[in-house]
Amino acid sequence: MKPTNYRRPRLFAVAGIMIALLCLPTTSLDAQPQGYTGFEIAPMVGYMFGGRLRGYNGELNLSDEFTYGVRLSKALNYGTAIEFSWSSMQSEATLQSFYGSQAERFDMAVNYFLIGVSQAWEGSDEVQPFGIMGIGTSIFSAKGNETLASGDEWFLAAEFGLGVKVHVNDLISFRFQGRFLLPMMWGGGSLWCGTGGCGGGYYATSAILQGDLTGGLVLKF
Repeated sequence: MKPTNYRRPRLFAVAGIMIALLCLPTTSLDAQPQGYTGFEIAPMVGYMFGGRLRGYNGELNLSDEFTYGVRLSKALNYGTAIEFSWSSMQSEATLQSFYGSQAERFDMAVNYFLIGVSQAWEGSDEVQPFGIMGIGTSIFSAKGNETLASGDEWFLAAEFGLGVKVHVNDLISFRFQGRFLLPMMWGGGSLWCGTGGCGGGYYATSAILQGDLTGGLVLKF
C-alpha cells in the first residue's frame, strides 16, 4: 500500500496557489460596471485530491482523479455574489485494516452540492481575484464488491477557496480557482457494511480533507 502522506505536498500546492492569488497586484474596482446584477454559469473541469479518513478499524484512502462540475452565480451587489456549485469525481477507494488483513479496493463516486458566497476585490481591468466559501452536502457513493455493500453516505460539507477571473469581454470570462473541501462527520459509525464487514468506521468527530484545482468558461447573462 502507498504511504498515506503522499498527497500532502499536493494539498500544500493548493494552499500555495491560494497565497499567490492574494499577492496579485491590485488597482481600482471601477474597471467593472457598478451595480452588476447578472447571472453567470461556469462549467468547470480540473483535478481533485482524494484525501483519506483514519477511523478506528482502518484507513480509507481515495485516489486523486479528474473532476468536473458547474457553478451558478447571481450578483447581490458589485463584488459579492451568491453561488451554487456541483462537482463530481470518480475515484478508487482503498481500505487498509489496522489488523493486517489484505486491503480492500472498490469504486467510489464523490459529489458535492454547495451554496455560498463569492467576494471579489480590487484587480486590474482584465484580472479580478475573488474568494469563495460555502456549505452544503457531500455524497460518497461506494460500488460494493463481494464483501462490501454498495450505498451512499451523506455528510455535511464546507468549501473555502481563492481564484481569479480573466475577463475577455462583457459576456465571457475564464475562471480559475483552488478550493479546500471538508466533509464532516459526527456521532461515529460504520460505512458500507456488507457480508464481509464494513468499508470503514469513523470516530465521533471526523473529517476528510480534500481539495481541487479547476478552471472553466464563464458565460454572463
